[in-house]
Amino acid sequence: MESTDTDWYRQHFNEDYRTLYAARNDEEAEAQAAFASERLGIRPGDMVLDLCCGHGRHLEAFARRS
Repeated sequence: MESTDTDWYRQHFNEDYRTLYAARNDEEAEAQAAFASERLGIRPGDMVLDLCCGHGRHLEAFARRS
């Protein structure tokens, strides 16, 4: 079995990524988390799985809602 590079996350979501997507901010993530929570019926205390979705701004927004 081949080993995998465990630093792929740091290599992909580096400062260039944050510069390129600077307009995607916490306010946008809050609005998107609110929309998803309403549409999907996500309530405080529910678990949300965040898979390779950037540097975590949506996960932080969901956490603030709980």
